[in-house]
Amino acid sequence: MWGSVWTWPRDRPFGLIRLFVVVALAYAAGSQLAILIIERSGLQSVFFIPAGITLAFLLRLNKSYWWIVLFAAGLTEAGMDLVSGFSWELAAGFAAANMIEPLTGALIITAAVGRIDLARIRDVWWFVFGGVIAGAGIGSAVGAATDRLLGGDDFLTTFWQWWLGDALGVALIASAILVWGSSPDRRRLSSVLGIGLLIGTGVLSVGIAISSLPMMFLILIAIVAAGLVIGVRGVAMATLLVAAVVAFDVAIGVETLVVGFAAPVALMVVKLELTLFCIAGLVVAAEAYERDVATSTAMLATTRAQVAESERRIERQIALRLQEALLPGRPSAHPKVSIAARYEAGSDALLVGGDWYDVIELPEGKIGITVGDVVGHGLEATAAMGRLRTAVAALAPHIETPGHLLT
Repeated sequence: MWGSVWTWPRDRPFGLIRLFVVVALAYAAGSQLAILIIERSGLQSVFFIPAGITLAFLLRLNKSYWWIVLFAAGLTEAGMDLVSGFSWELAAGFAAANMIEPLTGALIITAAVGRIDLARIRDVWWFVFGGVIAGAGIGSAVGAATDRLLGGDDFLTTFWQWWLGDALGVALIASAILVWGSSPDRRRLSSVLGIGLLIGTGVLSVGIAISSLPMMFLILIAIVAAGLVIGVRGVAMATLLVAAVVAFDVAIGVETLVVGFAAPVALMVVKLELTLFCIAGLVVAAEAYERDVATSTAMLATTRAQVAESERRIERQIALRLQEALLPGRPSAHPKVSIAARYEAGSDALLVGGDWYDVIELPEGKIGITVGDVVGHGLEATAAMGRLRTAVAALAPHIETPGHLLT
């Protein structure tokens, strides 16, 4: 079942411990990578990988395991903040923000679509609203408010930096994890075209990174093309590739990310662009997949209808020939009686049915006339007609009255 939950934590208690350890290690690795980029570039919150990791785990697990994921994320965040020299109040506030954020997004998404499938356009939009906008927005507000109350920077400045970093982390990392549980797609990453498109996206990203020309729109074209050609998985891989190039570009200390903007503002612009590019690619890929599914479904329905119609025509032809064979061509001649008969169906639809007539020679110069009307049409009614006509013809010479024959 596509979009199904992960079941591996069920092996209690070791499964629960393993889940805690996996989430904590993934969260710590993502945080450390973000910190490394921040330290190397001197800029704030390039993109926060753990935001996507935590949300993806919540969306792929039963709600009974959510507390483990949130506890692991909050404890890891608090521990890393304390090690980095933050006060315990600030560490607690940041931990709370990074627990509230994925929980909000997961609650909104699961309430709207249940098990998420990013190959469905409706699920993509709820993923964007719940995870990228609402969840990241609420978490960023809590974090920025905590920082401001404890003597930090201006609320709006911190909020926008935090939100763009977390929104990009959710869009890139959560989608990359979730697409592998989405509906199957006939378009394959391993195809020559798919591999070539991903390589081309990487080369294009590097070229734009080392160039001073404003060509980020080309990245959007590449990501949308990936969605059309290789589906949602292609979008996830392409956007991750572009993000990796941008992160490396930032880490090595480029002076200008976007021509005409200082580095902090340019970074915010780039984060917003990558988030929108990822969303656009997912929307295009989901729409293309649903269009293909609808086309395939329509073709299958048409084929089934054609097969059914062909079977009906064959059955009708068989029944018609059987009925024609069972009806007498000309009634038997009799020396003292002139006999004529005509069979005409009430409509073309009733032409193949269970009606019959016959004239039977009886002992002592008598004749028997039979007319039958069997309920129904088609092969079953025609077969019943044949059995009854044969039975009447065989029994009539040996039974004295029509009433006894009918009985």
